Amino acid sequence: TVIPRSVLLCMFEGVPYLLAALGDGHLFNFVVDPETGTLSEKKKISLGTQPIVLHTFRSQGSRHVFAASDRPTVIYSSNRKLLYSNVNLREVSHVAPFNSSSFPDSLAISMDSNLTIGTIDNIQKLHIRTESSHTFAVGTQRVGQAEDEGMALRLLDNQTFDTLHRFQLGQHEMLCSLVSCTFAEDPVEYFVVGSAYALPEESEPSRGRILVLAVEEGSKLTLIAEKEVKGAVYNLNAFNGKLLAGVNAKMHLFKWGMREGQHELTQECTHSGSILALQAVTRGDFIVVGDLMKSISLLMYKPEEGIIEERARDYNGAWISAVDVLDDDTYIGAENSFNLFTLRKNSDAQTEEERNKLEVLRELQGNRNAVIPEEKAVNIPANRSRSD
Repeated sequence: TVIPRSVLLCMFEGVPYLLAALGDGHLFNFVVDPETGTLSEKKKISLGTQPIVLHTFRSQGSRHVFAASDRPTVIYSSNRKLLYSNVNLREVSHVAPFNSSSFPDSLAISMDSNLTIGTIDNIQKLHIRTESSHTFAVGTQRVGQAEDEGMALRLLDNQTFDTLHRFQLGQHEMLCSLVSCTFAEDPVEYFVVGSAYALPEESEPSRGRILVLAVEEGSKLTLIAEKEVKGAVYNLNAFNGKLLAGVNAKMHLFKWGMREGQHELTQECTHSGSILALQAVTRGDFIVVGDLMKSISLLMYKPEEGIIEERARDYNGAWISAVDVLDDDTYIGAENSFNLFTLRKNSDAQTEEERNKLEVLRELQGNRNAVIPEEKAVNIPANRSRSD
């Protein structure tokens, strides 16, 4: 049996908590009734594998807790919910507040062979992103267990990663895309799933669904609306208060509205021109599409006319695996021949034909398939034609 190594009674945002850290790296927290002393709302989280020692400190006028262990963590509260942020240190054994004229609001941090005096950055900035429901949604598939086969959407607590709810997809239904978004004139944040029915007799899916789900009661996924489409929903984007979906060879733009008291997605416009629109990213009214074989194209949405039209494309063939936007006129793509390349919209060209072409700026050969992260910092050497 693992015994507690550190116990701390502390107050966060007016709520008393009891924190109990165990010798195996797990931390329990309880809400304490100040009148009866009763413990409730028990929660457990893993902060490492070694014993944890808890210390309180103050930062910018607020009280926080430092959990010293092999994965040091700061514990703090936001909107009456305990949050946990990792600290960029290793194997912290002890911590104590340290305050002097040279080092105000600092911490003395003891590690295996040294002592560090430092400060913790703005606590709120440590928690990079949280959905309004404080949850994550993850598409999962369990194979080989007859009672629980197929794909599902799991709702996870964004701090403990505990599964709060499981939304099962249909037979032969595959989850292809997932986005969290809000719609125009509707402040509720939804999880939107794009799927495809992978039938054994079809080489390419002929039908799929778009599912709009809300988190209700803090821990339950509820289906609010669904839309059947003719193909696989390869990508989804929140777009100007609407929903942009790449379905097989087309880009579809859907509006969110009410009909007979029920929410529904209605199609506003579409654009054809791809073999398979596997990737799509947006910037303002522009849409950058990565195709299975036809490289990258630049589309533009015209809200006054309610249409999407093509503005330019890369006429070099490329099997795109990822695409993103670097700035208003520059785009980056990755393709399955292990190359990264950047393209530029040639807005200043003299002729319409030249303006319709995306100009290749740089190209970099790699040795494995690339995935482009959300934060881009790219420096690609001089241009070399992909036809060489």
